[in-house]
Amino acid sequence: MSRKIWSNSPSHIRLLLSVGLSFVISFGAGCGDKRTAEEHLREAARLSQAGDNRGALIELRNAAKKAPQNAEARWRLGEAYLQAGDAASATKEMTRALELGIQQADAGRSLAEALISQGRFDEALTRLPDDNATENADVEVLRGRALAGLGRKDEAIAAFERAYELDPQSTEALRGLAAIALTAGEVQRATGYLDRGLSIAPNDPQLLYLKGEIGLSSGDIASAMTAFEKAQLDPETELIALLGQARGQLASGDPDTARSITSRVLEQSPNHPLANYLFGLAEFQAEHYDGARSRLLPAR
Repeated sequence: MSRKIWSNSPSHIRLLLSVGLSFVISFGAGCGDKRTAEEHLREAARLSQAGDNRGALIELRNAAKKAPQNAEARWRLGEAYLQAGDAASATKEMTRALELGIQQADAGRSLAEALISQGRFDEALTRLPDDNATENADVEVLRGRALAGLGRKDEAIAAFERAYELDPQSTEALRGLAAIALTAGEVQRATGYLDRGLSIAPNDPQLLYLKGEIGLSSGDIASAMTAFEKAQLDPETELIALLGQARGQLASGDPDTARSITSRVLEQSPNHPLANYLFGLAEFQAEHYDGARSRLLPAR
């Protein structure tokens, strides 16, 4: 008796479509992409202008692959990686572009930003001009961030203050000063810097996140939770703001909500050390000691 092994059922049709799609993805359609590196660069610029940063990144990768000695392609790829949050890849591409002779007025600044994002603060400082040779607020902000990362508090404050003098609209300078003050336990001073920043950019996600941190430090949990909720609307601060909310729930004695919030972070980043730690604390607070042990020991 013969057996029917194919039908036009929805599941079989989906299988056929998925196989076809996999083939196209793996091997490409037609005879392949014949565009030059310059054409990929132009398409990347168009996509970036249209807000399609992911598409632009793909085009820049193609440009660098087809013309590995093209300094402009390498540099722009590095900038795209930096914008996407991949600081390590950004550093690699920018360094290669510099080796190939790229001429960029802000080359040192962009590379320093990538290095700071990786915690390579000493290297970042070497990429910045001497502090007596610059009148650029953005450079001074980067210098302040690197110095703060090295624990050189007074020098960091001086750099942030100089940035603010050069550009009184620099929310990054005010944020740096507020963060240092908060770390030192100077909540009132931190609040003063923060309020100035929010008067300039009331929806700045980094400032809103910092407002949440100040709220937690001062015991104003309600204010902190509101600020964290606003900060999490931006992809740049979403995860850290969620963890701020989880900390607020733990401080309020609500481990179940804290665990639920932390789970959202762990879905995106299963090995996130702070998320695992906070989940463990929530388990401990809920008296789920076995669950707490499994989370807290690996997170140490």
